[in-house]
Amino acid sequence: MPLKETVKSGVYDSSSTILNDHILELCLEQSVTYDRGVGFFASGWLKDAARGMKKFAEKGGKARWIASPKLSQADWDALMKGIRARDDDALKSALLKNIDNLQASMETDTLNALAWLIADGVIDFKLALPKADLAGGDFHDKFGTFIDENGDIASFNGSYNDSIQGNRNFESITVFCEWDGGPLKA
Repeated sequence: MPLKETVKSGVYDSSSTILNDHILELCLEQSVTYDRGVGFFASGWLKDAARGMKKFAEKGGKARWIASPKLSQADWDALMKGIRARDDDALKSALLKNIDNLQASMETDTLNALAWLIADGVIDFKLALPKADLAGGDFHDKFGTFIDENGDIASFNGSYNDSIQGNRNFESITVFCEWDGGPLKA
């Protein structure tokens, strides 16, 4: 099902929609590109998005995250392990041995799955540090863009972070779809 059949432009909030399940994960399932800027990323988010990320990876999807460097030590270590494994075949092979089922691995061995997703090039992370007048502050914006195999684009912005806590908070996102009148360009 293409993005056009998955999501419509509008404002969605967590009091009436499970944002991760009903918007983000469904869009991941249909997309081949996902660009995400987020103030806070925690690997626990992968547990909730496992189904969508599995289908995204199976399609050869490529995701790029820009995030604040405020990560847990365990998440930082998983990111670094994944980056090292890109150039270390033995480490990449060891990560892959622990991935029998990607969805199950994201749900039960989340840190290893995150490292593998990075090593395999499914996810690329960049950390953002504000400069100049914003030095000492945090990168705290939250936005995302999905592109499907047809080249259709849906994007969003709002308060939602990629964390388990983001699913517990009152959050909202505004979705913009090019087929609903939004002049989006990749």
